[in-house]
Amino acid sequence: MRRCEDCKIILDSNVKFCPKCGKQIAPEEAGDMSCFDGAQHVASILASANLHRIRQEWDAAINDATEALKFEPKNPDIPSMLGEIYEQRGMLDEAAIWYQMALEADPNNAADKTRLDRVSRKMASKNARAKDSFSAFNKNTKIGALVMAGVLLIIVCVAIIVSRNKNGQSNLSAPPKPTTRVHAPEFPQNGPTAPITGSPSPNASMPSAGQPAKTSAALRTEGEAKVKNDLAQGQPAGVNVDDVIADPRQDVVVVTFSMPAATANKDNILSSAGAIARSVFASNTQAKFVTVRCLVTSGDSSPNRIVFVGDIARATSEPLGASPATASLEKAFTNQFWNIQTK
Repeated sequence: MRRCEDCKIILDSNVKFCPKCGKQIAPEEAGDMSCFDGAQHVASILASANLHRIRQEWDAAINDATEALKFEPKNPDIPSMLGEIYEQRGMLDEAAIWYQMALEADPNNAADKTRLDRVSRKMASKNARAKDSFSAFNKNTKIGALVMAGVLLIIVCVAIIVSRNKNGQSNLSAPPKPTTRVHAPEFPQNGPTAPITGSPSPNASMPSAGQPAKTSAALRTEGEAKVKNDLAQGQPAGVNVDDVIADPRQDVVVVTFSMPAATANKDNILSSAGAIARSVFASNTQAKFVTVRCLVTSGDSSPNRIVFVGDIARATSEPLGASPATASLEKAFTNQFWNIQTK
């Protein structure tokens, strides 16, 4: 794997010219993977930013994309990603700025030109609607003021007429009739309390207090069950795949596995999480991201606890190979959560 120094894109080992800018690519030296490691790190950050964008986690997506910009400030894909994030968030001014920056880095990018034109049209339409709304509001305000003035004038005239009529009336008018308050009948206190025959008790299907609701395995789809069965094959001793949930909206698969507390160290957890992610990508070709959750079980009455959660993209996992090092796995997983003492 190599990278174009101008465009900052990852290329195959047999490519001699960059398909984007046409620059000749220098031959790759044996064992030199420093360029690929840096590009892989940026690709991992961008994959995490894209995942947050899909999930509409705007702040996290912006933070990841900004972090990638520190490593490759000339990479046009990064400002283009920021433009998409701000556009979906509804911040059109910021989106236009980032699309313009992407075009400055790559003036021939037709996709970014289309995005900038789209945002410009949205901004123009929004400004036109705002102008029309203000004109309508100003007009309605003037009309409303005139209407209110007319209503007040009518009220004053009516009040004057009523006051004059009261002063001319005789005091021999009949006194008003006393008001009689009618009380509604109260609800009977000794009504029937037995449940209706044939009606189930409202609490019959509810779990008792303090007990969590049980989830039936039948609620899992056939595809989720297949991935779980595939993962159950070839796992190390003590590692158990507990649950598999697929989210087809973002092509994300969430896998929960458990291991004994005696073997739950950082290296074993990362190794098992990486192996599970590779198996999921192999079993489900539609999955683009995998979220791995590791629980630690104990032999006593202590409750299970989550010790690790991490996300990994297919584009990041596949280049690692079948037996990646722990350091590579730690870089590949994003949004990591740890709940153990690591050395």
